[in-house]
Amino acid sequence: MEEPPPAKKARLSMACNECRRRKVKCDAEYPQCRNCAHRNTECFTSDPRRPDIPVMRKMIEDVEVPAHSADNEPLASAPSQTGDAQIENAQLYSSISRSDATPTGSNAAGPELDQISPVYHPYDMSFHSEQRTNRFKMMGASSSQCLMKSLDLYLGTVNIKAVSPPFQHGMRHAEEITLPLRLTLPPFPASDTRFTYTDAYFTRIHVLWPFLDVDETKNSINYFATVTELNSVSRDQIPMLASAYLIMSLGADEEARAVTSDGENYLQAAAELLGHLVVVPYLPAVQALLLFTVAYRGRNKDGLGWQTMGLAIRIAHTLGLHRHSAITPSDQHGVKQKRDQLYHSRIWGVCCCLEKLLQLESGRPSAIFTVNRDQMMGQEQRAPGHDFLQWNVGLAEYQGEISHHMYGHKPGERTAKEIILNGARLDTALLAWAREIPLQFQPTSALFCSKEDLHFAAFLSIQFHQSMIALHRAALIAPRMAFDAEVEKHCSGHPSKHRLKQGESICTESARTIIRLSMEIQENKEESRILSTGPILLACVALSISLVKNPRGKMQAADLELLRVGVEFTSDQYLKSGQDRRMCQGVTGILEKIRQYIRNNPSASKRLRDHTVEEALSTSDHMIHSNGRPPADYTTPMAPPPTYHAAVSATSSGQVVGNPHFADVSGGALYNNINDWRPDRSIHPRSDNLPDSYGPGQSLGPEPGMDRMPFDDYNAEQLWNWMYFVDFEEGSPALMQQSL
Repeated sequence: MEEPPPAKKARLSMACNECRRRKVKCDAEYPQCRNCAHRNTECFTSDPRRPDIPVMRKMIEDVEVPAHSADNEPLASAPSQTGDAQIENAQLYSSISRSDATPTGSNAAGPELDQISPVYHPYDMSFHSEQRTNRFKMMGASSSQCLMKSLDLYLGTVNIKAVSPPFQHGMRHAEEITLPLRLTLPPFPASDTRFTYTDAYFTRIHVLWPFLDVDETKNSINYFATVTELNSVSRDQIPMLASAYLIMSLGADEEARAVTSDGENYLQAAAELLGHLVVVPYLPAVQALLLFTVAYRGRNKDGLGWQTMGLAIRIAHTLGLHRHSAITPSDQHGVKQKRDQLYHSRIWGVCCCLEKLLQLESGRPSAIFTVNRDQMMGQEQRAPGHDFLQWNVGLAEYQGEISHHMYGHKPGERTAKEIILNGARLDTALLAWAREIPLQFQPTSALFCSKEDLHFAAFLSIQFHQSMIALHRAALIAPRMAFDAEVEKHCSGHPSKHRLKQGESICTESARTIIRLSMEIQENKEESRILSTGPILLACVALSISLVKNPRGKMQAADLELLRVGVEFTSDQYLKSGQDRRMCQGVTGILEKIRQYIRNNPSASKRLRDHTVEEALSTSDHMIHSNGRPPADYTTPMAPPPTYHAAVSATSSGQVVGNPHFADVSGGALYNNINDWRPDRSIHPRSDNLPDSYGPGQSLGPEPGMDRMPFDDYNAEQLWNWMYFVDFEEGSPALMQQSL
């Protein structure tokens, strides 16, 4: 048997302009290649065929897929995949591999390359595309996949291939379903089963998101169960019929605490009616679309859930559901009865909750610009018992602000100080929100509520910790001492200074808590469709970054075991929901790559400990002047060096706008009054952080033994610019293809 030819050595996609001019060897270092860093000159890379378009330098490998290779064979199908989908997925893999191996436009074919450079901007867009069918999807800076790109760069410093490529196979499950061209409406189940499913929905989901009238909904379900010819129902009844099917679907899954065939069948039947909802755009359609969002998100089809959520919000706006305010009431709606106004405000509150959590998980632009608990109409709106919706709306308010804080500003709108101080304000606001909740539901690492409420409390806690990871993400990926120096430089007297410095520890502890709570839910057999798998994947990625930055930390063994449990649980949940097996294998592959990194990088911990505050300060000052530009001019990046494309932002008045509801909240004490919840007290020696955009089979960064890692030289503004810039007005709100 002939031996396969040796793998081709990875090569650089493109040298920077200065190295091309000097005809010397370049590298994939950022923000400057080693040659430019040594000469202290500007390092900018553009496409020779399109000089005005900045591109990214990256190491790539030629990937040749033989016609009969194993990679082209469809893998074992997930439960919901068809044979055609398997074949298309296999073809997609080979298509993407060949496409991403193309280093420059001169070697590529296709009309698309006349408009876009073949090497992507690391700071504002990184996506996979299925060129054969012109499919692509992008995700924003707060998504787990964009954080995964930073992990890729860390792994690349010891020549470990990226973890992100397998996740391109998750797009179809998240974004697509197959619908027949002819309606097939199944009958409703027998009375006992119907009652069980309905009761499961109203006791396990409706309590958190009460946007249906219980009695009317139950009557509708019982009515449709008596109709023998469901194809003959009137047009105006179709939204209620879709809602009835969706309640059966969600109730079946809730009763079984898992994805079920009954749940799949009823969800499929409801999906066949989805187009009818758009042409009857009234309140029942909004309610049905919210049910679609809950059902799709619960089955890890977040992309579909995002679409149905958008439709619900657009219709809700036309109905004036957003106009019911207790402080500033409006008569510009058609609802005059107080009871109906309260009902409508509750529906709008659910819209806000679902949209803001989906926005934070995907990084996509919002259709709701302001979330305010005032919409809940005050004390008279409070439901009996625990008001989970009221707490959820309060959290959604800050989730929306975090998303705007992260990537809702143009370069030059804020200074580095304002960015850091606004982050401190939001951190304080989140802590204050947690203190408003009764003790048994507060977002600690352990929950002490009744078993019936466990999944509600876990949902709020996981969303809280997911928000903390998003807010402190810059600290998670940044070199510890350099980031601390920036905080000291801009916020030396601020009461939240110490929490800001412990941002990495906050992210790490939040990641641990998300995984622990997920395991607790599983052990108690309280799985629910309100709990999706996306936050657990985010926690695994955040914990992985902490491990590679602290490869000899005292918590390493415990964190590795927690990571093992987390990735296995995540992969298992994705498989059960019908996700592509290759993506699930990518999830479990994260653990092995982290172990490999720790084995291959014995000196990393020592190098990080040797970083002093003085070195970090001098590093920051060097970067400000490295292009011969004074610090005052740095907030306006030059035409467009990728590493400086910025999201530094500042208000024109130069003032950080505080939230009046939290004017008296003290940020001085770490982890104030959230009872047993407190981020890790140990100060891990942090390493470095990384850009975005790498293809399959890629090896990144410097050779082993190099004492320089990504983002060693980043100051606060450069770090923020790299990770968070998104120009909503330019229509590029997302960074990555595919949603999870």
